[in-house]
Amino acid sequence: MKRAQSAILAATCATLTMVLAMFVGRFTLGTPLIPELIAQQIFALVPLWLFTPIIRLLGFWAKWLAFALAIVGYMAGGIALGWGYAGWRARSQRVPSIAMACLFGMAIWFAVMTVGLPLLGVGFFGVRLRGGVWAGSGGLLALHLLYGVLLGWLAPVAMAADRAQQPSQAASFRLGRRALLRSFVGLPMLGLVTAAAAQLCLTVAARLASASGLMFEAVKGLASEITPTAKFYTISIAMFDPSVNPRTWRLKIHGLVEKPLSLTLDDLKAMPAYEAYVTFLCISNEIGGRLIGNALWTGVALQDLLAMAGVKEGARKVVFRADDGYSTGVPLERCLRPQTFLAYAMNGDALPREHGFPLRAVIPGYYGMKQPKWLTEIEVVDHDYLGYWEERGWADEAVVKTMSRIDVPPHRGRVPLTGEVIAGVAFAGDRRIASVEYSIDGGQTWREAQMKPALSPYTWVLWGANLDLPHEGEYVLAVRATDGQGHKQDARVAEPLPDGASGYHKLRIKTTHA
Repeated sequence: MKRAQSAILAATCATLTMVLAMFVGRFTLGTPLIPELIAQQIFALVPLWLFTPIIRLLGFWAKWLAFALAIVGYMAGGIALGWGYAGWRARSQRVPSIAMACLFGMAIWFAVMTVGLPLLGVGFFGVRLRGGVWAGSGGLLALHLLYGVLLGWLAPVAMAADRAQQPSQAASFRLGRRALLRSFVGLPMLGLVTAAAAQLCLTVAARLASASGLMFEAVKGLASEITPTAKFYTISIAMFDPSVNPRTWRLKIHGLVEKPLSLTLDDLKAMPAYEAYVTFLCISNEIGGRLIGNALWTGVALQDLLAMAGVKEGARKVVFRADDGYSTGVPLERCLRPQTFLAYAMNGDALPREHGFPLRAVIPGYYGMKQPKWLTEIEVVDHDYLGYWEERGWADEAVVKTMSRIDVPPHRGRVPLTGEVIAGVAFAGDRRIASVEYSIDGGQTWREAQMKPALSPYTWVLWGANLDLPHEGEYVLAVRATDGQGHKQDARVAEPLPDGASGYHKLRIKTTHA
């Protein structure tokens, strides 16, 4: 086996093992996962003009594609560095040294801490890492030492494999390809591969969703009035959702308050509960999109917590911070409304991890970006504050625009002249829906649809009507809604960026032959 091939195999073994150990550490000890930080930074730096078409083309897979590319790039860098080291040791004809390889690993670690992490947005030596400087830097140091140890162990094998082709070399180094592979397969770290892969698959599988179910219950294909928790859409900035320990978790309320608070989950559950059906809509939802869901949320009124803390004069905004590093600012006035609350339960069960366990904000009337999950901190401030998405060009106000959607019949579906139903959902944040109209001629004329009464002032409504068509042919269906303030849905077509999509949802159908 050629020297270069031996060196590449040794470097690949060391890099792969380090990355696998990094995955396991991420889900067990909270060790930073460098590819995850790279993927998050890629998304943070994507130009606004490019963001929407990427999401439209790839959907949720855009984030996972960035993550996959980050893993490939990170491993390529580790393999290249390890290859250079192993090749240098092989060419030097010196006795291999694990100590020297450990120093090499520490040098890479130092470069990552002083150059890599600042470029990834978590600061010098990872000062902004969620687990803190010592936990993050210590975990990464251990991983890079592991990388060095493996290089120091496997690089001699690569040397020996090269020397094995020369009869005059010492027999102690004649291990060859099989010995190298046996050494790697024997690594204890490989026993952890199954656990890491299983955790990753569970995380991805938890994000899969679809909708079914209503005259509303009899209409096949219409969204369920209450979205099942497992089918409720999820959006987050992190590659993997935080795993929060409820025993050590605290909600801190501070800033311009008379009495800073630090509350446990049990403290919050001991307070009078507030419960409401509230619909969530993602600001990046396209016209006719599915990033919307309705659920029953249970928690505690935010105005009660702010009253306990005692808000000082001059306060303007309330800043919410989350365990995954996300943050956003909301006007104080909105936070003092009785319908704004912090939820610890969803659809009658404890808040699931993917929806923000142990606590998330529920602020009717706003898009989902203003209702963060995994809350850890609430700060009252006297100045404006732009959070994660606002700094990247999304609207700070983020008030829900009136929207409506056709669920049935499907686009380009074939329907009979009579006996078919047209149905869907409509939503206007906290302004209610007053009426829904549909059209069979692309919006030239309109007909009133029937609505099912909303579950609360803050939810969508289900709407429907019998679809009777005058003659055979092709039709363009459209829908529009009017909110409780008398304002009709905006007909102008606009992209989601920066303040949410607008325009009528339209689709084409054809009649079936009699």
